[in-house]
Amino acid sequence: MAAPSVSASYAEDISMKSFTLTKTILLLAFNACILVGCGGEPSQHDIETAVAKQQQGIPKEMQDLIPQVKNVKKVGCKADGDKAYICDVEMEVSQLGKTQKGVGPVRFIKASDGWAASK
Repeated sequence: MAAPSVSASYAEDISMKSFTLTKTILLLAFNACILVGCGGEPSQHDIETAVAKQQQGIPKEMQDLIPQVKNVKKVGCKADGDKAYICDVEMEVSQLGKTQKGVGPVRFIKASDGWAASK
């Protein structure tokens, strides 16, 4: 009399556990990445937010004298230390009724509340 075959059932059980473990590890890695911000250079959204934040810090009395940023586009970035990047940024700015577009380097620093544009 032949012994009952448990190998197919056993293999299926091992395969299911392996899949569940892999799925759990990937989920944990994804969540950890979200929580710590996953490092790396600032994104297009990060740059837009940092520039807008800098514009909001201008006193009302000076806003007419300072160029107003209308559009920002990330061209590229290179590391400048552990938590800083120098990014070439294309900006469209308006001042006194005139609009100009240009590309220039801007330094971005990873601060506790997100990316900040520095001088």
